[in-house]
Amino acid sequence: MFKSIVRQVGIKHCEDCAVNYRYYSRTDKVYKTNITGFDYTHYEWVIDYTNDEGKVLRPRITIKPDGTVTVYENAGSDGCTPVWLFFNWYYFGVSNGPVDPVTMEPVTARAFFLHDWLLKIRKFVGIPVDDIHAAFCTEIMKIKYWRKKYYCKIVTKFGPQN
Repeated sequence: MFKSIVRQVGIKHCEDCAVNYRYYSRTDKVYKTNITGFDYTHYEWVIDYTNDEGKVLRPRITIKPDGTVTVYENAGSDGCTPVWLFFNWYYFGVSNGPVDPVTMEPVTARAFFLHDWLLKIRKFVGIPVDDIHAAFCTEIMKIKYWRKKYYCKIVTKFGPQN
């Protein structure tokens, strides 16, 4: 009856990716960011069992010139990293935080979906990494979680720098 908005599974979501994501969003996430002047949509081939061909081209992220970023439904993310899975049941590393009872997502989900997808396309679009980190920090500061300041500092210092 009550479906989780985020499913934790290890299924490849695109045929060209060798990534097994921990989280998949079932809703579009729209952000207003400081990243302006870009007009770009990133598409991926995804498996679709309702289609006779078995795969369809779907958008994953769109950036508009006014700074609006949309991360689309079923976009995958590895969550907060670094994290390691031991014995296929125990995660060790940066926590994704508690689950929000309204959205049934980790409280950090909005921020990590934005950060992961902006980092994936930054070289195609030319977005400076510092702007991506700033967008992440802005989004993470909106949540009610005592570790949020640490997440911002850790990502800024140890996240991708180039």
